[in-house]
Amino acid sequence: MQNDSGKPRLLYYDVDISALKSCERIQSESEQRAYTPFFDCTRIFAGNRDFISDVKQYRPDLVIFVGFVERQIPVAAIANTDAFPEIPRIGLHTTDIFCPLWWANHQCFAALGVHACFSNHFVPGVDWDREMRIPCYYLPRMVSDEIFHDYGEEKLFHAGLFGHGFWRPHKLYPWRNAVVQAICEKMVIVTTGRVEVVVEDDPLLPYGENYARLINRCLFSLSCSTSIQRPVEKCLQIPAAMSCLVTNENALMREYGFRDLENCVVVDQANALEKMQMLLNDRKELQAITERGYRLVQENYTGAQPRTFLNWLHAFRRLRPGEHIVQTGVMEFACAELGTTPSRVLAADPNPGQALLPQAIKLLLEDDLDNAEQIFNAMNEYDVPNTPLDIGRAFLLLRRREPEAAYKRLRRNLLWLEAMGVGKLRHDPALCACLIMFTLAEDNIQALSHALRRTEGLQHPL
Repeated sequence: MQNDSGKPRLLYYDVDISALKSCERIQSESEQRAYTPFFDCTRIFAGNRDFISDVKQYRPDLVIFVGFVERQIPVAAIANTDAFPEIPRIGLHTTDIFCPLWWANHQCFAALGVHACFSNHFVPGVDWDREMRIPCYYLPRMVSDEIFHDYGEEKLFHAGLFGHGFWRPHKLYPWRNAVVQAICEKMVIVTTGRVEVVVEDDPLLPYGENYARLINRCLFSLSCSTSIQRPVEKCLQIPAAMSCLVTNENALMREYGFRDLENCVVVDQANALEKMQMLLNDRKELQAITERGYRLVQENYTGAQPRTFLNWLHAFRRLRPGEHIVQTGVMEFACAELGTTPSRVLAADPNPGQALLPQAIKLLLEDDLDNAEQIFNAMNEYDVPNTPLDIGRAFLLLRRREPEAAYKRLRRNLLWLEAMGVGKLRHDPALCACLIMFTLAEDNIQALSHALRRTEGLQHPL
């Protein structure tokens, strides 16, 4: 079913963007416009809707549901989602696998009857998703060409550092601090904090066009994949704003098309200064690398997400009995016999520490606390973010009848979320539930009241 334009109709259940901060709203509105070349797209706020009425009105060829739990939208806000099961549906994760909200969202998507899930943070292996039976695919990062392009700014800085982890060690970004230590005394550097959590209309931190112009003033800008080898948004924003991307060695970045000294510069602590100075001494070659990176992103990743959904839809329509869809590239899909595995670069977990987590949880459920603790200790040797470790250790401490220690571990994690600007905007149901459980065990009325205030407005995702 297509309209007169020949484009498939997309019904997109989204958050109410009028409630977002300026920096988030600007980006969201720009990304919405990126769908226009690929879909006849209708976006509606996912609250108090009737799915039957929406389908009859908009006649969609594809339906996308954005992750509801972190937006505090219950599935029950969309009635009659069991109707029209033949219409392909996608669930879009906006949190990563390390956040407890991932599984709450996944349960929501299962209730909504989605045929596939997408995430640009992390794609779990088969073992993670055996219970849900929902295929999960990697969604490439996307950049807005309305915001990020060549403004023709004068190059004022050797290097731009935007975000966390450059000036002190950071568990999620170990490469950043190591490289900065190697170059900081030899370069003219501009740096900002994490611009996407900037306070509304704060004049001291740039976002939108001002942020893109700042990148445009830098000969080099540094960004990297996380400790789980997933590129962050800045890996595309930097070349899109005509600055030379300096990054780490990463298999998924190669899938995007990035190549060392062709359209980016791949460095480590040992060679960063040498390679950057070499190009500073050869500005013609530096400009050529920068321009090739600019073309790679502008030609391929300004509409990456809608193109990915469209390619998946084409594969879905070609499916025959006994087949499933496998991802063969960051935006490519194929129909294959059941049992065929997808690209290991896209689906495999590259972090050995994360693979230990299911083992630790299994031992906890079996009440084998000593061996579970040994595995949690082993996970500390890897770059595994704090949330799953804290929840697991807190549960272990509670089983050992140490509620005060368990409470402190969860409390520390909740404070970390607030410091990142997350806890004040959207409460984490899993952390709040654990916090209430621990305060009840503690019989601490004041602490319980404090925890309950964090659950105001929360509804069970199902």
